[in-house]
Amino acid sequence: MYNLRDSAYPNHAPLSSGSVTGSSDFLRAVDLTRRRLLHAPRSEGDIRALGDEDDSNLATTSSGPSSHQLLPLAQLANDPTLNTSKPKARRAIKPPTITSNVPVRPRLPRYRTPTHCLTCMAEKGIRNMNCTLCHQCHSERHTTGRCKMLKPKFPKFMELSVELRQRIYALALDTDRPIRPHLCDYTDDQVIQFHDDNAEHHFATSDLLGITRVSKQVREESLPMFYSTNTFSIGYDTSTYFDRLAYLDRFHMVRHVRFQIDNRKESMSPSILRRMNHYIKEADVYEKQLTGPVGQHISSLKKHPQYLYGGCPELNTLITLMKLTSRLDNQTKPQYEGKGKGKATEVTTAPPFHSKLVVPVSSVPNFIAYTAYKWFPTVMYGLGIQLHYVDNTPFAFVDGGTVGITWKQRLQKKDFGDIPDYVDPVDSSGQTAAYKMALKLDPGLEGRQRPKAWAYLRSTCTGGNSEWFDLPTEGGGVGY
Repeated sequence: MYNLRDSAYPNHAPLSSGSVTGSSDFLRAVDLTRRRLLHAPRSEGDIRALGDEDDSNLATTSSGPSSHQLLPLAQLANDPTLNTSKPKARRAIKPPTITSNVPVRPRLPRYRTPTHCLTCMAEKGIRNMNCTLCHQCHSERHTTGRCKMLKPKFPKFMELSVELRQRIYALALDTDRPIRPHLCDYTDDQVIQFHDDNAEHHFATSDLLGITRVSKQVREESLPMFYSTNTFSIGYDTSTYFDRLAYLDRFHMVRHVRFQIDNRKESMSPSILRRMNHYIKEADVYEKQLTGPVGQHISSLKKHPQYLYGGCPELNTLITLMKLTSRLDNQTKPQYEGKGKGKATEVTTAPPFHSKLVVPVSSVPNFIAYTAYKWFPTVMYGLGIQLHYVDNTPFAFVDGGTVGITWKQRLQKKDFGDIPDYVDPVDSSGQTAAYKMALKLDPGLEGRQRPKAWAYLRSTCTGGNSEWFDLPTEGGGVGY
């Protein structure tokens, strides 16, 4: 029928992209006209009634017996005068490309963060669109999503039992990661403040402790839970941090301390003991001239040799572990004479232990037999620290040849209130027991050349700067 329709109107030119406007209204009109012509006879008036200009021309320009009246389709099929050959293929009509420059509205997010600060609105009466602080409490220490100012409140919290409140404090103050203290230089020089190097931002721990500043009662209940729940890892300033806690009477609240034992050769034990000998003598001289506790002022903390030696990983670990040991009363008395008065006499008994350290490990036989860790008990032996191993305790982590061990107060049972009598660590020869053990392990230690200093880089809190520190060695300086 399509072919008959085209042959019935030979004067009608095929539609092309050059003879039409390409509008959607025109295409719909052409389609409607085709359907009406193919399914039912229409007169010239009906075609013109469609309101399409091209279809009007189609009716008026058609020739033959149907120029003034359309013939039925059956009659058109039997007319031999009509040319019923197959018409030429016609080019498909493509709609023209729209070149309009109308901007498209961007798709907005489902939830939008307010771009103004409520504090600025209250003070200025306008919306400060450039405010980058927290929109709730006008603080730069956290984002709006972490703000707890407008969180739901529970006014009957203090009516709960103490045990239940302590459990809530433990959940609220748990950092889910070890805390590595860093003596902060962000504030004034006279303010003692520490931040966590493992935290996501500088004031994360300070913001977490906001609950401890609600009231005096809440502080007395929640602060011990912070120290007992979290684990503190040994870093540059961990031993300095513990001295500050001792001055604030909080050191006894610490329950977990994580340290690591690196993979080292046992032949390095004499050199480590010699460096510890240098530190012990410097620390003893410095503490003698102090008029107050070490953790009282920031100047006394930074001038202490432990702050300088904090950049040396193995020495820093040993210095911190010495603060976590417990005194052995039954073995200390026969080893030293004239406590607090004269020099310490030479120790002839073996082993010369004066304190103990409980070390939880996964397998005691495997740990002792492992060659890469033998330097650790050797150095502790030279420092007069007796190791007590606890079996079947998983390591905190195992990274290559390094293992992480968590010291636990429930195993150590350290009496933090027991302050031992002062014993001068330097004997008549001007050296400590650690140095004598180093010479015993390696008689030719002093005959080998060593550098004059050891240097390390310490990062600061202001502007991402760093500062170099030099550790001079006794009889020599960098490295061992």
